[in-house]
Amino acid sequence: MNQELIRIERTGKIIILLIISVITGIIGLMTGIYIASAMRVVSGGEIFALIGFLAGFFAPIFIYNKRKHYEV
Repeated sequence: MNQELIRIERTGKIIILLIISVITGIIGLMTGIYIASAMRVVSGGEIFALIGFLAGFFAPIFIYNKRKHYEV
């Protein structure tokens, strides 16, 4: 019973982390598009959007893993 609750709690944390990652990824995507348009990039602007999305998507995952690693 206790193992079942731990598994459900862990699954919930993973789902919440993925939702946060998608939201921050979209924010990073919009930031990348804004940077590309501010720089007046004609071609290759999607690279800024891709970098922004990837940075926004993986940042919460890295922060969560760091925090979990240093918990006592």
